[in-house]
Amino acid sequence: MERGRCADCGEEHDELEPGFRRPDAVFAVPEEERAARVSESDDLVSIDGEAFFIRCVAPIPVRGREAPYSWGFWVKIARDDFEAYRRAFDDDGPTDHPGFRGTIANQSHVLPPTLGLEVHVHLGRGRQRPHLMLLDESHLLTRAQELGVAPAVVHAWSAQCAPGAARPPPEPDARERAATLEAEGWTLLLPGEVGREVEALPSAPEPGDLVKAPFAFLAAGPHGEITRRTEFMWVLLDVVRGDGWWGGALENQPFVPGPLAAGTRVWLRPEHVLAFLRGEQGGPGGSVPSAPGCAGSAGRRDPLPEVAILQLPRSSATYEALAALRNRVWPESPTCAAWLVRSDAEREPGAAFERVAVLDPGDPSRLAAVAERWRLRTTSAEPRRFFSVEVDPAHRRRGLGTALLDRVLEDLPAGTPCVMGCETTEDRPEAMAFLERRGFRPILRTASSELDLAAFDPARLGDAAGRAQAAGIVLRALGAGGARDERLLRGLHALHAAVLRDVPGAADAVCDPFEVWRRAYHENPDLLPEAHGVALDGEEVVGMTQLWASQASDAILYTGFTGVARSHRRHGLATALKVASLAWARTLRTASGRPPVVRTSNADTNPMLGINLRLGFVERAARVRYERTLARTA
Repeated sequence: MERGRCADCGEEHDELEPGFRRPDAVFAVPEEERAARVSESDDLVSIDGEAFFIRCVAPIPVRGREAPYSWGFWVKIARDDFEAYRRAFDDDGPTDHPGFRGTIANQSHVLPPTLGLEVHVHLGRGRQRPHLMLLDESHLLTRAQELGVAPAVVHAWSAQCAPGAARPPPEPDARERAATLEAEGWTLLLPGEVGREVEALPSAPEPGDLVKAPFAFLAAGPHGEITRRTEFMWVLLDVVRGDGWWGGALENQPFVPGPLAAGTRVWLRPEHVLAFLRGEQGGPGGSVPSAPGCAGSAGRRDPLPEVAILQLPRSSATYEALAALRNRVWPESPTCAAWLVRSDAEREPGAAFERVAVLDPGDPSRLAAVAERWRLRTTSAEPRRFFSVEVDPAHRRRGLGTALLDRVLEDLPAGTPCVMGCETTEDRPEAMAFLERRGFRPILRTASSELDLAAFDPARLGDAAGRAQAAGIVLRALGAGGARDERLLRGLHALHAAVLRDVPGAADAVCDPFEVWRRAYHENPDLLPEAHGVALDGEEVVGMTQLWASQASDAILYTGFTGVARSHRRHGLATALKVASLAWARTLRTASGRPPVVRTSNADTNPMLGINLRLGFVERAARVRYERTLARTA
């Protein structure tokens, strides 16, 4: 931390020189895969042996001072340059080394877009970090390097980048301005552009209200490539104008580094709104559901008297009440008692499954809230358990979620760390805040998407099946006969077990034993055998895809597992299998006479997400997995 005198006010200020701990690309690699894929130090990083980064500084002359002010950036460079720099790292580099070209691998939310900017790197002496010179003459930092900046600019940069920096004040008289990808590196989208509908506000918003909108921004991919990313984020309004423009600051951080951060100023209009929360109520506005057991004090309802948490028996009445509760909590994903009965029957005996609930005091045949906990089968040395807490919208903010979560976290193995996990959706900010207050942290974002089969065009991606067949691969549907072919089923099971290890977020997952797997997958009335695609290379099963029906609604199908053997990837097999499966499903008709929709989910880093989007799937609210490691003393 340096101190510098401000030419504007004459006072000395602590000045922080901003720097980045790692290139942004590192954070695009799933956390559970980084140890295997990322080789890193505080000066050198490589990812998958294909992307190479070194840490540099960009000196900025400050008028009236001898010492420059420096921004610290990581720079992506070519493999040969990386190896040459690494060899010279411990020695004084040659004084006549010409340096090399690269591109900046970080983006700060206080600067115009820097990610991907071309630079020239000048080697330092010994362990002195290399200096970079920006080459884009139109960029603010390039001009700053050439002309220098006033001390007040340095002070402003430092203040904006400091931990816990204050949010910018409201700008009631500022001119509204729509951000662009070119100028700011981010922009607002319309709900229709992401397959969503505009939220109809119950009344005009006021300062202090929250609105959610879709944002597109430029971010780094796992190899430093620039990707366009879409996230739904909340804006806390502090300016509401009569001309339809609203101003505010972002309320949450994006999942990956980029040009946006909590506190970024945003101007938006009613047509951008996905969801709305009334500020003074501390609870839902419009159709946004509140969190299970959100413990916020504002707008909190009176607690239920003498809350009793009960162990639920497995009875028909229980399953009917549970299905009804789930449909009130998740109306967009209907379920039914028959599906819940089968789901429970398929659980492994060793899963240590437990379900507890609170009855509705006004109607004991209804459930006010329910919690479930079970053990996951993994290869991890630490025990892993998963849980869910669901609270009827009519009984939220009465402490039920908190009471049930406390119950879920009880009775963990003494003396052994245990990883507890759960999921919510990113359109439920109160649920996310509730979990984070209890020490849970987001570890995986899984994009949900939906395809309207009425609009699906099998020719959208060309003749994928023809390309597979030209490579000698036979594509077929499992069909009713295949579901009874044990040799084929064992081949599918072996493929599933092998490919499961490559699924982002499932690296330590364990495939069920064959008999359990067969019951769950191929003795299941929801499986659609004609939509279960199989790829064969001779007699070897090298690819598969699935579609499942929904007992609760004929208007919805769900994708199952899609995977291709490592030896046969990058030949379009997954695309060919999915196209054939979806083409068959397009012939189905719901009670209303139209084809159903297909829903799926994939981690952001899963290549299957890209395939689905190219097939026409449209993203919906993503799921976010949270985890916390707990330990109980003996």
